Amino acid sequence: MNDTLIKTTRPSGLVMLDRALDPVDRLVNVVAWPDRRVSSPILAGDIVIRQPLGGRPRSFILSGDVQATGHAEAEAIDIGSTLSGPDSLSLLRLFGADRLLMPDLTIIRALPEQAGWTGTRPFDEMLPPQPHTGRPTIRSGSRGPAVIEAQQRLNSVHANRIASGQSGLDRCPLSIDGIFGQNTRAATVAFQRIAFALLPNEWDGIIGPRTWTALIERSEQQVPVRPPIRPPVTPGGGGGLNPARWSGILSPLATGRANLRSGNAVRALVDGTETYNAMADDMGRTNGPRDFIYLLGWDNFDDFALGSASNFRDIYTAAARARGVEVAAMLWDQPFLNWQAHLNASAIVARINALTGGKAIEDDLTTNNTLASRARLIAALTAARLNPRLIPVIIRLIEPDLARLGGSHHQKVLIVKRGETLVAYCGGIDMNPNRVRVVDANAGQPHHDTHCRIVGPSAHDLLSTFLSRWEHHPNSSRFGALRGAATPVPAAVTRPNAVDAPFGGPVSVLIARTFNPTRTIRPNVVTERSIKPLLLAAIAGARRFIYCEDQYLIDLDTANALAAVIPRLSHVTILIPGNPITDVPFGKEYRRDFVAQVEARIPAAHRSKFRVFQLSTSQSSPTFGDHTYVHSKSWVFDDELAVIGTANCNRRSYTFDSEVDAFIFEDARAEGSTRPTFAQQYRMGLWQHHLAASARAVSNGATSGSLWLAGSRPSGARVIEFDHRLPTGFFSTAGLRQAVMDRAANSLRDLIDPVP
Repeated sequence: MNDTLIKTTRPSGLVMLDRALDPVDRLVNVVAWPDRRVSSPILAGDIVIRQPLGGRPRSFILSGDVQATGHAEAEAIDIGSTLSGPDSLSLLRLFGADRLLMPDLTIIRALPEQAGWTGTRPFDEMLPPQPHTGRPTIRSGSRGPAVIEAQQRLNSVHANRIASGQSGLDRCPLSIDGIFGQNTRAATVAFQRIAFALLPNEWDGIIGPRTWTALIERSEQQVPVRPPIRPPVTPGGGGGLNPARWSGILSPLATGRANLRSGNAVRALVDGTETYNAMADDMGRTNGPRDFIYLLGWDNFDDFALGSASNFRDIYTAAARARGVEVAAMLWDQPFLNWQAHLNASAIVARINALTGGKAIEDDLTTNNTLASRARLIAALTAARLNPRLIPVIIRLIEPDLARLGGSHHQKVLIVKRGETLVAYCGGIDMNPNRVRVVDANAGQPHHDTHCRIVGPSAHDLLSTFLSRWEHHPNSSRFGALRGAATPVPAAVTRPNAVDAPFGGPVSVLIARTFNPTRTIRPNVVTERSIKPLLLAAIAGARRFIYCEDQYLIDLDTANALAAVIPRLSHVTILIPGNPITDVPFGKEYRRDFVAQVEARIPAAHRSKFRVFQLSTSQSSPTFGDHTYVHSKSWVFDDELAVIGTANCNRRSYTFDSEVDAFIFEDARAEGSTRPTFAQQYRMGLWQHHLAASARAVSNGATSGSLWLAGSRPSGARVIEFDHRLPTGFFSTAGLRQAVMDRAANSLRDLIDPVP
């Protein structure tokens, strides 16, 4: 840190660096600088940079608050030493009785994201709108013309958002009555969460000058209408495809519990409403003492409407009480990661077990799940809450116990036996209201996600997935035998109906899993890690193009596999959520490494074929509205093979989590047929959704890949290029901060994304 930086300090303490620098350099709070009097408290978590004359800078994190009076020494953690070896505590002299900071020190404090810093937005764009004069401040209890105008404008914003395919405002449309009541306040707060996404202090339900300004601006915007997702209606582009060739590629890996079965009817499902409606219909048609409903869940709620139907709780309760259906569930118990999820799982398990014939288990049998491990994790998480900035250091302290956090039960499987029909679902869609409405504002909700519905022999493999987890848990013995244990493998479906197979024909399905039992009970309860080998084989077998939707995109083995085949393909197109709304720690660093590794291994002439996108409409100031959080875990290869499941592109999914993926392709195809394949129709529906393009325009997956590019993109498209670049170097605050993050990311990669 040098005088060049100090001279740019604004009176407010916000540092505005030269506009030529990377935007992330433009906002940082310098708390104290060399030879200046310390005038404000120095806090735990502040970063101290020591820059000796002629020496290399060192960075420390203060482990306790320091008063700004008297002599000051403070314990600090040496970031460099800690990230490369054992924890290193140092005693730093900060200032003396004169309160002048030591000449080789600078103390900085990164502004938190909720205060306006995201690392990607220019300084001026982070400030609230300038106050709009001429309108009174209104709040709960206000009445009159100003309230009428506000209600009209809130309704206008609501209508614009609905028209553009985004979620509307809470309680809207409002009655235009001129009374600022509870509904108007709720709509105001919902609007403020959108207009001031990074400024929670503005979410007060009061329409003052800043809210008036934003409300006037947004209510008068002309918002382009995004067409709703629809299945393709125009066939074509299927000539020359040979889906059956994937049998020869995948069958050598279909050994043990990964079975390749033909004669299935499969329906691809996109987003929550379509999926939940199908689930509700199947569960509602159960009726009798041989029928059952089984659920494997990761994140679980049972009190929200399943699409247009009643909620899951009412459905399974009526099935058990009124019709004698067996209801069983295994829900992942995660008290240390998400206390609310733990409470939800516990409550649902209790409700199911209270039913006649109900059988449910909270499943937390993962690696190293011991009482001692639990105690240490509780202590560590308590410390992390006291000082969240020390989380990387705390993680190193409890490294031996983190193996249990390296594995979760992430499968999302529903199996329904109704009469003679066995139906099974798998994919990325949890029983969670955030698939149909906004639960967390500005998190891209409802999520974009995909699922599949299987009728036929492979439905039994998803039933087997449930039975393996059930048999593995010791608590299952107290419930007795499940009805599903005696269910035979269904016969092949030769002529599926339009509901079960909208694309028109039977398909082959291979159900692959990741499962790490704490005990082996042969033949069903064994270690399974078949997803990654199958995906790598699929990548190697691609001839035309690859399309992927993934939540994380960080496994470097997958990056290497893609780099090896890109020169012979038309394109590799990948869709991921933007960094600000992705929940994996150090996600931006790991994604940068993934993209950089692919690009480094591709000849320069072929680098334009590798494309990564996110759902948003602005590169400089991305916003994340309705269905922009990409939660799907899906691949399409050559319009011949589709993969729909729960496994993200990371080592956790491939090695430690419990996961399940369905690999789907057609059994046979008449020579010269131009009817879209299953994989082709699935991809076309997704591309129509994201690109606002016609079915005909996206029918050929190899050539229509150009529609993703900026120069050819349809005007209604919601995609932009994902920029993986991050600041570098030690000559700017952003570069220095990123260097610290890089070292932390590298050091913690094996914990956040464990090695096999």
